[in-house]
Amino acid sequence: MTAPRRSLASGIAHRAIGLLGLVVRRSLRDRWIEEWRAEVDHAARRLVGRRGSAIALLSFVAGAIPDAVLSHWLPRRRTTRLRSGGKFVGVTQDLRRAVRGVVRAPGFTATVVLSLGLGLAANTAAYAFLQATLFPGLPGAADPERLVRVLLEERCNGPYRCDLATSFDDLGVLRDGLRGLSGLAGSTRLSLATAIRGHAVSINGGLVSANYFDVLGVRIPLGRGFLSEEGQPANAAVAVITHGLWQRLFAGDPAALGEFISVGGHPVRIVGIASPEFSGSLRLGLQPMELWMPSGFARTIGVDRDAAAIGNGLFMSPLFIGRIDPSASLEVLKAQAPVAAARVAASRARPTNVAVLVTQYGVRDRSGIALDIAGVLAVPAMVLMIACINASNLLLVRGQQRARDIAVRLAIGAGRWRIAREILAECVVLAVLSGAVAVVLGYWGLRAVERFMQLPLSVDGRTVVLTFVTALLSVLVFGFVPAFRVSRLAPVAVLASRTGNTTSRARTRELLVGAQVALSVGMLAVGMQSISAVTALTRITGADDPARLLVVSFDLSQFNLAPAAMDDFYDRVAARVQQLPGVTRLGIAAANGLWKMSNGSFDGINTWPPVTAQGSGWPRGASHGMGRTLKGGYVGGELFESIGLRLLEGRLFEPADRVGVPRVAIVSRAMAQYYYQGRALGQPLRIAAPSQKYEGGHDVVIIGVVESARDPNYMRTPDAAMPSVYVPSRLEPAPALALYVRTAGDPAPLVAAIRAQVDAVDPRVPIVSSTTLASNRYERSTEERLVSQGLATLGVIALLLATGGLYGAVSFIVSSRRREVGVRMALGAAPRGIMTMMLIAGLRMALAGAAFGAVIALITSGVIRASMYGIPTIDAAALLLPSALSTGAVLAASLMPARRAARVDPLVVLREE
Repeated sequence: MTAPRRSLASGIAHRAIGLLGLVVRRSLRDRWIEEWRAEVDHAARRLVGRRGSAIALLSFVAGAIPDAVLSHWLPRRRTTRLRSGGKFVGVTQDLRRAVRGVVRAPGFTATVVLSLGLGLAANTAAYAFLQATLFPGLPGAADPERLVRVLLEERCNGPYRCDLATSFDDLGVLRDGLRGLSGLAGSTRLSLATAIRGHAVSINGGLVSANYFDVLGVRIPLGRGFLSEEGQPANAAVAVITHGLWQRLFAGDPAALGEFISVGGHPVRIVGIASPEFSGSLRLGLQPMELWMPSGFARTIGVDRDAAAIGNGLFMSPLFIGRIDPSASLEVLKAQAPVAAARVAASRARPTNVAVLVTQYGVRDRSGIALDIAGVLAVPAMVLMIACINASNLLLVRGQQRARDIAVRLAIGAGRWRIAREILAECVVLAVLSGAVAVVLGYWGLRAVERFMQLPLSVDGRTVVLTFVTALLSVLVFGFVPAFRVSRLAPVAVLASRTGNTTSRARTRELLVGAQVALSVGMLAVGMQSISAVTALTRITGADDPARLLVVSFDLSQFNLAPAAMDDFYDRVAARVQQLPGVTRLGIAAANGLWKMSNGSFDGINTWPPVTAQGSGWPRGASHGMGRTLKGGYVGGELFESIGLRLLEGRLFEPADRVGVPRVAIVSRAMAQYYYQGRALGQPLRIAAPSQKYEGGHDVVIIGVVESARDPNYMRTPDAAMPSVYVPSRLEPAPALALYVRTAGDPAPLVAAIRAQVDAVDPRVPIVSSTTLASNRYERSTEERLVSQGLATLGVIALLLATGGLYGAVSFIVSSRRREVGVRMALGAAPRGIMTMMLIAGLRMALAGAAFGAVIALITSGVIRASMYGIPTIDAAALLLPSALSTGAVLAASLMPARRAARVDPLVVLREE
């Protein structure tokens, strides 16, 4: 039954070769068809008796397709133009043979391409991340390479410099000093309380100079940018919005152009809609801007530079962006910087040591880029190294399988360089295919990561080029050992040997597999350690069930309300929300007064110890003129009960305590232990608002000690908790506060109900944010989680690569010991014993690799702990689990070849020999 099918398949294959020969140049066609039909006949004889031989033979013919195309574009006669005996004569034939070889071995090709593709994909993602963070550019701006950033610094602490507080008034001074600029613009960002078509929303916006869009060269397809006169406060009630905001809140309605919206309770007219690709200056961890207004509007909504407090803390000093004049250069601007610095210093009311730095916009300081690049590429480079080792191991196996053919060619006069060059050509083809796979995998991976990070990650042309360059460079890594082995083949010894295998080559393969296992175990162990560390650091102490604590924040700073009106708003909203079904407790405090809800900054309270209480716990220099800012501040309602800070000593606030200025205070356990040695009850304390000095403060008495609220981060150990002081009444007007709502069930349905209650009090006020405490901490730790999970994922990928490499190595070991196994079984060896022998060979490599991997993990863990606080020492579980996984993976990879060896028929093997 099999012979007719085989003859039919051979006939079809011969006809297919004849048809493909029509693609080949006429001068080469007859010889090409003859060669390929001979190979088809050889393959048909080799496949006799095998299941699916017809399909295998037809798939073999598929290898002729790319060879026919290459034969058309790279004819052999071109190589004769090269110098006779040259080192690169016949390169086109090498490429053709390489393409034919990889197509004729689909299993080998798929394994190598997938393993290298995974390793290269990790590097593709790293290149995209570096592109977005170190060289972000400015999407939507014209000629971004001619944009520069102007930074003002002053000597603030000895030889060190820090950012100088700036304002839009510095624009004119800098422009006069930096003559090489054709324009200079300023921009800052803050959350704007906006009402659009009856809906109050908080929008990430920017206050910019009137020439902002002109300097950046941003296209405004609908409407216009700002006019020069609109930079004045009287004419600044205009806005330009992003294309995304236009689609999201206006549904792309053209009538939005010219429509009035409310910002801080003031009418503002939309005069332009920016191009889709422009969203302002994107920074890691910050949302893109969606609305721009002239800087003069800051005075209208009360957030100008002279304001005592900026509500949500997002108003920053302007970022100055300039455009280099065509007649100047960056070097010219740097030479003009001292003149501009002198002008800025002269404009200051107090003597200031000012420095002006001019750098290309979107490119970080060159001095720190090398270390950043090395840090980002370290782990992906290790994964690529494992993939290269895997590919090298598989190529060694493939080379050993072809050892007799190569020996014959060497014996009849083929040069060693020509044979090595063929292997390198095959590596180049594999690298190119792997690069294409890496680009696709990297693109998919970046799309998944981009959903968690506010960072544009894209696979652009530069990233693709770097990926393929890395793929070609990796040829030097994984192709060197096989090519070197081929150059050392002794034809006589190989032809005299029945297997072509030697102890030296076997040891090389075992070392490569052991190195793969060691690197993968080390990476997986460090990844597990990082995940456990991030999990521990993101746990919130002092909060019962953070998933049912809803934090709803507001900001009234842009409405120019009197302090009494702000107090009335919060009191009325709190009273209404307290009556909602499902609300069990409700407290009021600053959104970042207990936990750092704003990426590092927090509202605090200034403190001074009494003279009698000053001791080792208080910082040196603590006196009437110098206090210390701690966490805490005003708390209202049942804050401690709602967030779960338990009372340890004393009592909580009573209604009488909230009348007038604060006379009593509650401190955290960390405050009591560190500053009062555990005896804080009844002790006096001087407090003041962050903007006030000692003279404007109040003397209070500590009446209670509560549990400390720890804000986990990588700058402190897991056991550390910052000291806190809480008072029952406001020390100064508090425009930005939050409701801490404890719910009986899922808090998500309450957000709409709270929005309705706010509308009933003042429909102009938007909710700045509404999230559970658990969700907030989860989002704040996104970057750390992605890094740790990415490290663990790369460790798993490395382990899979090592497993694949081991499978190929063990499969070859089985095939190379086929005669030995046949003899053993002929002499009475049991199949179980043969399987055990093969499994032990794989287990030996796994255990050796796991041992070295544990050493690598311990060394890497020490390096990480030295640079990151709060990372625990790597534990036994983080070492044993990856080792067990690697050992199990190795045994699984060895099982199938071992079973195949146990099923060998000794009579067939001895007859073949």
